[in-house]
Amino acid sequence: MKVGSWKTRRVLPTGEEVETSATVCMGPRRDRAIRTARQVYPPSFAGDRLREVRHAIHLSVREAAARLGMAPQDLNDLEFGRAVLDDDGEWERAEVMLRGEDR
Repeated sequence: MKVGSWKTRRVLPTGEEVETSATVCMGPRRDRAIRTARQVYPPSFAGDRLREVRHAIHLSVREAAARLGMAPQDLNDLEFGRAVLDDDGEWERAEVMLRGEDR
């Protein structure tokens, strides 16, 4: 998939994680547990690094995505391992662009 000038690949989930949360209500449907499943993806160390850089320079996902020329959801997918950039040079370029060193 091509996002702006970035070539990304989607990552398949490695499994599912089931979470249970309880709700406390005063009414006819009180005190019931809700089970939800979420997909689990492999760790993305490059995505973690990109998120750390973004936090260090105090940018929101929307601001950082605009700086990189991609949609906020695409940046979120990169940060959380749901998508990856094709090579290490692209990750480095993204980090440089986030820091504003490419100008």
